[in-house]
Amino acid sequence: EERVTGKIEWSQTEKRYPYSSELLNHNIFVEVKTQITTLGELFRQLNTYKEYLQGDFLVVCPDDSERETIENQGFRFIKYEK
Repeated sequence: EERVTGKIEWSQTEKRYPYSSELLNHNIFVEVKTQITTLGELFRQLNTYKEYLQGDFLVVCPDDSERETIENQGFRFIKYEK
């Protein structure tokens, strides 16, 4: 069994603008895959999330062969090394 481990750092900031007393929040949802079996399955999953959640969706995977297709569908992509 292969395990992928690493240090994850998280920080959250709030930004206020002088013309607004309202906080501006932005959500980023991360989908981590060890492999992408089919793009259809991935896109169905992410599009289901998009129906109920507002924000950007980030796919993290060691295989970046479909990066361009994923980004062309409006999702973000980061390759991680095993």
